[in-house]
Amino acid sequence: MRRTSLVSSFLFATACAAAAIAQSSAPAEKEYLYFGMYPDQFCKFDPETDAIVAQVKLKHGVSYGTDLMHDHRHVLTTTGQRAWVEIIDLATMQLVDDHCFDEVGYIVRVDDVREQPGGKRWFVRIDKVEKKPDQFVIADSEWLDYDVEEHKVDKRMKELPKAIRNGARISPDGKRWHVFGKDLTIVDPESLEETGKIELSKPPYAGAGAFSVRGDDFFDGANPDAYRFLYTMRDPVQKNRTLFGVMDLDLKEPKLASYTEWGALPRVGNWIYSRDHRTAVASRWGGMGGGGRGGQDEYRDPQTTLVSFDLTNGKKLKETVVDVRNGLGLAQTSSDAKKLYLTGRGDEIWVYDADHKFVKKLTMPGDLDGRMMRVAPR
Repeated sequence: MRRTSLVSSFLFATACAAAAIAQSSAPAEKEYLYFGMYPDQFCKFDPETDAIVAQVKLKHGVSYGTDLMHDHRHVLTTTGQRAWVEIIDLATMQLVDDHCFDEVGYIVRVDDVREQPGGKRWFVRIDKVEKKPDQFVIADSEWLDYDVEEHKVDKRMKELPKAIRNGARISPDGKRWHVFGKDLTIVDPESLEETGKIELSKPPYAGAGAFSVRGDDFFDGANPDAYRFLYTMRDPVQKNRTLFGVMDLDLKEPKLASYTEWGALPRVGNWIYSRDHRTAVASRWGGMGGGGRGGQDEYRDPQTTLVSFDLTNGKKLKETVVDVRNGLGLAQTSSDAKKLYLTGRGDEIWVYDADHKFVKKLTMPGDLDGRMMRVAPR
């Protein structure tokens, strides 16, 4: 284990204690899971009863992707053959607005929607195909600077402004751009000028690699003064190995407050955190001996490997190879990570417990789109 300094160690311990106090004193509001279901449903799922408790019919048909908005109270979903963006209120499970990006003479497909700080504007990337009398002509993609309240395009661009072109996300307080590249750059949304920086590209000690942020913020964007992330870096001794750990970023200073190194990065997919961020679950395709995607070969059923970790020290708690139906993978967990949900093609959800033991198979009233969101109440 390495730490930046004694002071940084103290700051890290203090931050951990403060986070624990905040978690214990926070109201125990219930978390739900949300997913799309074909052909045109968006569903709210209770992990206590393992049942759909509410659903809304999309206005313009099949969804092509759903994203949680910065306020954690609404989601955006692309529908209408990718020409419409609908907004769903998660509390009421009602459609509250829709936005059309279709254009006369063109087939328009919305490829990306990015909220801007302040919540009143979006950047929308569209692909266009011009409809000619006897042919279709692929036009150049565009970025639209879109006024959400007025439902109108104010500006068309070939590319996003350079300062926020790659790795930009809205700051936890909703007021600035935070651009994650080699470093964390703080950018003013009006002038697009850099107003601060947290240096991550400088190796913390001789021979080490630079810090690279990995995964989601442990605070789920609810702490305006800090981030906590898993990080990775190159091993200074075994150059083909990647190290990982946890880091705290102070957004007031701004600076790297502290980091703790845990060792070699496990070879697994995306980590899904429990609500208290003390446990994580991940998976990888295949079991012992490989066998390709899902461990499927001529002689055995598909397999996936479930792995649970202790996020207080980075240690592996449990690793289990499980037999699954072809196409299923870890999609989400319950808030306490005591239930693991596997989804994929079809209408089934397979439920496992914290010990990676199969519990039951749920059959939904329609095919799932394979993705499940767990939304922390705000």
